Amino acid sequence: MRGLSVVRILITSVMPGSVVIYWLTSSVIGLVQTVVFNILDQRRKLLLSASVAEVVVPQAAAPVSPPVSKVAPAPLAAPPTKSRKAKAARR
Repeated sequence: MRGLSVVRILITSVMPGSVVIYWLTSSVIGLVQTVVFNILDQRRKLLLSASVAEVVVPQAAAPVSPPVSKVAPAPLAAPPTKSRKAKAARR
């Protein structure tokens, strides 16, 4: 990666100024973003470790499973259909 910076310097020496400004601002924004995210990540880790140290988890009794029903659920009934005579009468 360090070799890439040297190559970038050589390329920017022959490029127009706007490309140099773009690369410079892009690099600075990326650096600031990395620093901010690292700081936020460290804060989050510290807050999590502090909150975990403060919480005392009580020992739970044996796990209770929900009661098991031995009756099978009733099958869903099909909607009632009209007879042929009722359909013919409507026409």
